[in-house]
Amino acid sequence: MNSIKIFKTIEIALEVMLLLVSAIAFFSPIVVTKDFVAWIFIAYLLLIANNLYYNRRLNLFQVWNASYVYVIISEMILISHRDVLTLDYQFAIAFLLLSNSVFICGYVIAKFSNITWNEGAFYRLVNKKSFIIVIILFIYLYFYYKYQNALFNFENGRAVSNALGSGSVMRIVVNSVGMLLPPLIGYYSAYHTKHKWMSLLVVIPIFIIQLLISTRFRVLYMALPYMIIVGILPLKINSLKRVLTLILLFIILSFGSSFLKKYRYTSLAEDVDFSALYSGSTDSFVSIADKMSPEGVVHMTMLANDYFAVHPLSHGKESLYITYFWVPRSIWNDKPTPIDYWLIREYDTIGESVTTASGFPGEIRADFGYYCFIIIFLWGICLKYLDSIVLSFNFKRESFNVILMAMLFPWIFFFVRSPNTATISFVLEVLLFVVLRKLFTKKV
Repeated sequence: MNSIKIFKTIEIALEVMLLLVSAIAFFSPIVVTKDFVAWIFIAYLLLIANNLYYNRRLNLFQVWNASYVYVIISEMILISHRDVLTLDYQFAIAFLLLSNSVFICGYVIAKFSNITWNEGAFYRLVNKKSFIIVIILFIYLYFYYKYQNALFNFENGRAVSNALGSGSVMRIVVNSVGMLLPPLIGYYSAYHTKHKWMSLLVVIPIFIIQLLISTRFRVLYMALPYMIIVGILPLKINSLKRVLTLILLFIILSFGSSFLKKYRYTSLAEDVDFSALYSGSTDSFVSIADKMSPEGVVHMTMLANDYFAVHPLSHGKESLYITYFWVPRSIWNDKPTPIDYWLIREYDTIGESVTTASGFPGEIRADFGYYCFIIIFLWGICLKYLDSIVLSFNFKRESFNVILMAMLFPWIFFFVRSPNTATISFVLEVLLFVVLRKLFTKKV
C-alpha cells in the first residue's frame, strides 16, 4: 500500500469515527464534556492536515472544515469549560457535530461518482483600457459612499441598517463593488502587468476602509480571492515555504479577527462574556479557541432548539429570505427579519446593532426541523462537485474566470457561519462579475 492510500485510509477512519461519536452524542448528549470536545478538535485538525498532505493543495473541503473549527468548534471549547455545562448546551454541541459529520458523508459519497470536469471556456481580457477606467470608477464609487460610513462606525459601532438589511439598492451595489474590487485589481496586476505587488498600494486602502467599518466578513471576502489570485495564498502546498506561509496567514487571521472582535465588531460573541464562563482557566485549548472566532453559533443553536420545541417551524421562510433581502425596508415596512436577528431578541434585550450567527444548519433547522440533515447531506455532495471544478481549473492561465474560482473560497468559508449572508454576497458578486466578463472579455 503506497503512502497516498495510507493517508486516504486514515482520512476515512477519522470521518467514520467522527460520525459514530457525533451520533452517540446526539442520542446521549451527556457524553459531551470538555475532554470530549478537545478530542473532537484534535480529530478535525488531523482530518484537515491529512487531507492537505496527500492532496498537496488547498481545496474547498479543507476550507469548510477549517471554518467549522475556527467558528464553531472554538465556541464549543469555550462553552465546555463552563463550571456547569447544561444538557441544553450539550445537545446543541452534539447537533452541530452530527450536522457536520452528515455533511462530510455527502462529500465522501460523492467521491465515488468519479466526478471530472473540463476547465471550460477561456475568457481573455480584450478591452484593457476600458477595464482600467471601470476599475478607477469603481474605486471612486466605493470610497465616495464608504468613507463617511467608515468614520461613523469607527466612532459609534455598526449601524442598525447592517443588521436589518434596510439599506438602499445603491448601498447593496456599492457593497458588491467593494468586495469584487480587490479580486479585479489582483487579476489585472497578476496577469496583465509585470508588477503585481504594486496592486497592494491600491487594495490596502480598501481593506483599511473595511477595517474601519469593522466587518470581518467583508474584509476576508475581499482579501481571500485577492491573495489567491496574486499568489500570496498558494493553492499548491508542495514545499515547506508554502506550508509556513499558510501557517503565518492563519496566525494573522486569528489575531486580526480577535482584534476586530474586541474593539470594533458587535456580535453575540462580544455580548456573551465567554471569559466569565471559564474564569480562571489556563487550559491551552481555551487559549487557542479564544484566538479564533467564536460567534455564538452554539448558543444560537441552543436557543433555536428551545424555541422550536414550543413554536411551529418556519416552513421555508428563513431559507427564502435570500429571495427578498434586496427589498428596502422603506418600501416594505413589515419585511421579515432573518433568524440571525430575531431569535436572540426572543430571549434577551440587546442593542439594535447586534446580529448573531446561526451556523450552516440554522435556517434549514428552523424551516424543516431534523429533516435538515437531508439538505446538509446534499450540500456535502454539492461541495464535492465544486471542489472538482476548482481542481480542474488552471490558475496560472489568464482566464477571467480565475476571479470566479477564487471567490468560491470565501463563500464556502462564510457559508459555515451564515449561509444566507454568504450566499447573498456571493450571488451579487457573481452577477457583477458576469456583466464585466460580458463587456470586457472574449471567449476563445
